[in-house]
Amino acid sequence: RTLRNGRTLRLTITLNRAATIRALVAKLVAGRKSKGRCVAPTKKLRRAKKCTRAVRKRTLSAQGKAGANTLTVKAKGLALGRYRIAITATAGGLTSPARTVTFTRKR
Repeated sequence: RTLRNGRTLRLTITLNRAATIRALVAKLVAGRKSKGRCVAPTKKLRRAKKCTRAVRKRTLSAQGKAGANTLTVKAKGLALGRYRIAITATAGGLTSPARTVTFTRKR
């Protein structure tokens, strides 16, 4: 999926009952392994194994109804690059497993 200037990314989420929908937008950036974790690259870690880390950029939330729901992500404020959206639904103290969508922000 691609998101361009002035456009929106429309996601359709289907729920079996009314729930709060939460979407975390994270930018996928380069990292290096250090002590089993993926951290920001530094000169000291230049020979360490490469990894991809997710840096949280935006959180979206909406009240969803049973059935189909749409969630829109605007391109404004997002730098060019790869992003991942993790979507969860919470109702009655229960939280669904996260579903992820990856997209690229282009000019």
